[in-house]
Amino acid sequence: ALMGKQIDMLPTSVSPQQKTLLERSGGFGFQFVSTGNWRGIVFRTDMKPWDDVRVRKAVRLAVDRKAMLDLAAGGLGSLACDTPVGPADQYRWLSTCNQDIPKAKALLAEAGYPNGLDFEIPVSTVEGVWPAMAEVFQQQVAAAGFRAKIVQVPSDGYFNEIWMKRPVSMTRWNQRPADSALNEIYRTGATWNEGFYKDAKFDVMLDEARKELNFDKRKAKYQQAQEHLWETSGTLVGFHATLTVATTARVKNLDAVENFTIRWNRITVD
Repeated sequence: ALMGKQIDMLPTSVSPQQKTLLERSGGFGFQFVSTGNWRGIVFRTDMKPWDDVRVRKAVRLAVDRKAMLDLAAGGLGSLACDTPVGPADQYRWLSTCNQDIPKAKALLAEAGYPNGLDFEIPVSTVEGVWPAMAEVFQQQVAAAGFRAKIVQVPSDGYFNEIWMKRPVSMTRWNQRPADSALNEIYRTGATWNEGFYKDAKFDVMLDEARKELNFDKRKAKYQQAQEHLWETSGTLVGFHATLTVATTARVKNLDAVENFTIRWNRITVD
């Protein structure tokens, strides 16, 4: 409909491939909106071998996040050190998390897998970047001894039959404030704790952050909690997404923000 000029705006994000098609066709414009939405891979911490913190740290260390972002999402996004807290959030933990194959191998061997290990990763097209993301992941972690077999599964029923059911699954989340994201996704017993992560020390960190009235101290506590996730969690946060909003060239004065904060009254269509 957009390419045929039947509509002037596609409010959902277009994929890098769709963006290329629109650019080649001509007569279209794009807005790039940085978000806290993220795409990832979950390893259930209550199932072997992911119940060993060394194994799940190793698999996350084996990933080159910059390459994953470039290859799976066309570079449109921001890197994340396995934190669900968005890049614009005041409590975001700022750090670097480079790929470290030697350390990943050492951790895997220490956990009792000197010859590596095999596992399946079910992938569907529910989220457009998942297939490419899984392929990049598969190639990268192989260097550390992880042999990931990609299994194509139907999109229909993915979140009922795969997510929070299989030992490994793809995941996606829309942005939430730091306190909401950390509590909803990682607190022990939380309904949507998709990795079945259970860490009493982490829960105490969240409790202390919530009751701290001094901003700087509260910020430090939330950041400490995110750093703890980097060391112990079972969730690989690949990257935070940048939305690509496509319009016809007729659209003017569109704010480069998410739909819920667009000032629609300012938009004109020539």
